[in-house]
Amino acid sequence: MNDGLAYILNSRAHAMHVSGIALRIEPRTLEKTLEALRINEALEFHHLEPDTGTAVATIERRTLQDLIDAMHRVEATRGVICADVAYHAFEDATDLTSEPEDAVREQI
Repeated sequence: MNDGLAYILNSRAHAMHVSGIALRIEPRTLEKTLEALRINEALEFHHLEPDTGTAVATIERRTLQDLIDAMHRVEATRGVICADVAYHAFEDATDLTSEPEDAVREQI
């Protein structure tokens, strides 16, 4: 990666990288694996099918490298069969912390 691209991806003062991930988890270890992912990687789960071990979650990190490192740890978590990034975006973290009505007022 060239220095310019690294600067853009990793040094945005207020950037928040957000990825949606699809996971397959061994059904017999589901509860322990989910708990480990919530605690260790701060994954937020949005959908879960316990019978198949299929889950959809989001993960947020300040830099792209932090996100990549976290995904490697998710993939290495005991009970995780696979974890794939389904989408990725980066947002201005100040937008994420402001109140919705403040954002509407700013647009008016």
